[in-house]
Amino acid sequence: NWTEKVCKALNAVALVAACIGMGFQIKNDFDTNQPPIVKACDILQEVGMVIQIGVELAGLFVESAALPVIGIVVAIVGVVLMIISMIFHTKPPKPETPAEKFIDDYGKPFLNDLDNPSQEWLDKYNENHPEDE
Repeated sequence: NWTEKVCKALNAVALVAACIGMGFQIKNDFDTNQPPIVKACDILQEVGMVIQIGVELAGLFVESAALPVIGIVVAIVGVVLMIISMIFHTKPPKPETPAEKFIDDYGKPFLNDLDNPSQEWLDKYNENHPEDE
């Protein structure tokens, strides 16, 4: 019977570590502007893990047939939430390449400073190049 209590205590410790990790994941979700459904799923997973910790700790001191059922239900809900979160999770944008940075810093401002051709020039160009229309 003592091995069962040790396993429950170790499971509670593992769940505390998972809660800490999920806390960092939730912070990362907000930092990377994840969709609201991802944030909600991760927060609900955190709540589920806290409930599981409570069930594990209660199981150390109380014998109840309901505790394992509660733990299983919360675990299943957590798995479903994790799958939903993985489906909707987006990757953070890639950093700009040196070529993209050059175009943004120099190419676009250069083109924006150029004058547009006159309507007369456009008409003359279109007359001489009908295949471009």
